[in-house]
Amino acid sequence: MNIAKNAMTLEQAKLILQKEDQLHLLSEWKSLSPVEQQELLGDIASVDWGVLRKIRGQLTCANQPLAFDGVVPHQAITVDEVSRGTPLGVRAVQEGVGLLRSGCVAILTVAGGHGSRLGYAGPKGCFPITPVRNKSLFEHFAEGILANQRRYGVEFLWLVMTSPDNDEATRQFFSSHGNFGLNSSAIRFFQQGTMPALTTGGKILMADRHRLALAPDGHGGTLRALKRSGVLDELLRRRISYLSYWQVDNPLVNVLDPVLLGLVHLKQAEVGSKAVRKACDLEKGGVFVEWNGAVRVIEYSVLPETLARAKNPDGSRRFDFLNLAVHV
Repeated sequence: MNIAKNAMTLEQAKLILQKEDQLHLLSEWKSLSPVEQQELLGDIASVDWGVLRKIRGQLTCANQPLAFDGVVPHQAITVDEVSRGTPLGVRAVQEGVGLLRSGCVAILTVAGGHGSRLGYAGPKGCFPITPVRNKSLFEHFAEGILANQRRYGVEFLWLVMTSPDNDEATRQFFSSHGNFGLNSSAIRFFQQGTMPALTTGGKILMADRHRLALAPDGHGGTLRALKRSGVLDELLRRRISYLSYWQVDNPLVNVLDPVLLGLVHLKQAEVGSKAVRKACDLEKGGVFVEWNGAVRVIEYSVLPETLARAKNPDGSRRFDFLNLAVHV
């Protein structure tokens, strides 16, 4: 941690922690060494207290059942509507290809996780995924990017979001593999942020007597991380208008889909997302809905079983579109 950057005095920390009801973080202050005191102050200074306040508010309501009044299914554009030869499909492809050739599209892969659930010791993107050559997920995606660069005559900027735990290993993996044939000048690594771990009562947990228990802030922190890293400013300077986004553990993704790009452009949408129909009523995936005037994803762990099993008059599943975390 850069202590100078996060410089904070004890009095400043006390004022913040008193306001946020977190004074317990200083309970061991007098027994800490000067270095430990500075590390603790640095951790406190790094917290986004506005975001944390919202999370604590959600925790307060966590044990109360959510009222899903007014929730309706989000009506997706189906594959049939944009299949080859349909008017909408033709227009979407034309618009998408035009965007890709104009150089206003960049690629964003969120890759902050480890491969522990795959039995792999290292960043998830380094996991060997192909059965013959054992190419990693990163190499697999890089080949897709290279193919698109040849197809559209454009060098695409690839943004790779890492985590504090795997950033160095990810960078070394790219370097040791010659960036898989991509120019290093077209790759940007940036780290996702962290947030303190909380008790169910909203108190910040300690990893040690002088360090907060910090955890990656997840995919929801992607936009904050882009801003904090300076990458967002670069995108604006380069007149990048669209980001093709996916998670690193999805080897089936189309890294630059002109149809999805074209549809987002035609609909003047802020976000476009891919979805698949559920395999069964209780499949474990978030579903797209419209609720309180906005399109949202309700996770399977929150969606009541009555809604998960709900049917339309024709017998089809009412809430049927699962979030793939593939976005523009």
